[in-house]
Amino acid sequence: MATIRRYPVPSDSFRADAPLNDLLLKQLEHFVEVAKSLPAELRVDMPVPSPQDSAAAEHYIAAVTERLMSRKRPPLAVVSRSPRRRTKPGISIAAVAETPKSPRARRASKPRKSKSKKTPKKRSGA
Repeated sequence: MATIRRYPVPSDSFRADAPLNDLLLKQLEHFVEVAKSLPAELRVDMPVPSPQDSAAAEHYIAAVTERLMSRKRPPLAVVSRSPRRRTKPGISIAAVAETPKSPRARRASKPRKSKSKKTPKKRSGA
């Protein structure tokens, strides 16, 4: 088996004080709305962090997620199928008299013949 060399990660590649990227910013906005919809006893008692503080935003998202998942969910209810409609015995006819089509509608419904384009044959000049 071949050895795969892995080079060390540069120390300046991670910046803890970097502002949030667009994905985390949208996630923070979403979790602020989720926290508003939580019941009062589960609502997060910490202030909403600023988008420039990524560590505080991560802690806020983790706290909201933890409280959201700790809610006791109601048990699932078994839903029965709706009863089938019983058909009446006998013959049911749904016949409608046809109305004659107008001449314009008859013309439009006829299939059109495709015209193939023929290229003129070149005559050799003698």
